Amino acid sequence: MHATLAEAGVQKLRIRAYPFAYDPAGSALMTQVLSQLGYKVTLAELNNHLPLEQDFETRLHPSERRRLAKCRRHGFHFEQEPLFFLPKAYEFLRRCREEKGQHLSLSEERLTELFRVFPNNYFLFSVRDPIGEWAAITVAIQVNERVLYNFYPASP
Repeated sequence: MHATLAEAGVQKLRIRAYPFAYDPAGSALMTQVLSQLGYKVTLAELNNHLPLEQDFETRLHPSERRRLAKCRRHGFHFEQEPLFFLPKAYEFLRRCREEKGQHLSLSEERLTELFRVFPNNYFLFSVRDPIGEWAAITVAIQVNERVLYNFYPASP
């Protein structure tokens, strides 16, 4: 590939790789090979992830456990939402992002299509208050058996 690109006169190539945490050994190998070919890292972003080899709550900082307990005491609960809520959820996501001066990178139609084409990989999760209103929503993507990507988190 490298030689073919050079022969075609390509002078600049941008590769946006996955977070190293997804595959540390593969990421290290890819970085080494590309470096040996003369490529340079121009952007290194921080990744936040939660390894879930042990119980989620035991990994939390004590202050985070207290906040979680407080939410539960006040009747907040977590749900996986059915696909028919996606239009309403998209509007919720859009409003929350708009409040923060951000935008959604996918249209509602495209997001709906992804849920339909990959039904086992796209999920809609929510946190609801005691009367059932959404306090937060996220679209999550199952990348592989070890990675669930929090793609579109939003809360007012």
